[in-house]
Amino acid sequence: MSQLELKIEPLTAESFAPYGFVIGAKDARPDFVNTTGTRGWEYPFKGGQLRMFLLETAPRALIFDKLEKHTELSQVFMPAGGSSAVLLVARAPDEQSLPDKDDVRAFLLDGQVGYGLHPHTWHSLDRLPLDPHPTRWLMLTDDRTHNDLPYVSTGTAQYTKEFDTVVQWGVQLTV
Repeated sequence: MSQLELKIEPLTAESFAPYGFVIGAKDARPDFVNTTGTRGWEYPFKGGQLRMFLLETAPRALIFDKLEKHTELSQVFMPAGGSSAVLLVARAPDEQSLPDKDDVRAFLLDGQVGYGLHPHTWHSLDRLPLDPHPTRWLMLTDDRTHNDLPYVSTGTAQYTKEFDTVVQWGVQLTV
């Protein structure tokens, strides 16, 4: 089995725009300012009944062999401490296709900003730590997708699709 090594890129609003959005302070005018001066910026989110989880991923080899996507929702991840990490993402030419292996990108998650994924963005199942400490992320998802996850492995999930890069492309993805 071969490996496809990806270069880790900085996570910026511009570089990540095809896959989702970066959640951090903006230079843009705020969407609201309250009476005490706190400013707020709204970010897009598509989904049903909100579910919130704290995810912790222990260090392991920086090898990825599965990608998944969610068809009807955004997912949002906010840093909750721990190690910096790497995330893989890709877009397919249409909603029914798999992405091309040469279109997979690796982004550095330095723990300073969060991110949200657009619906139909293929992504790694985990954000893998880049040093010997776990990484922690607060995940916002929706009830339908969470309840759908047990059916992914049987291919009967309604809102989540997953594929094995070794089976489909003959490669493991590494950084």
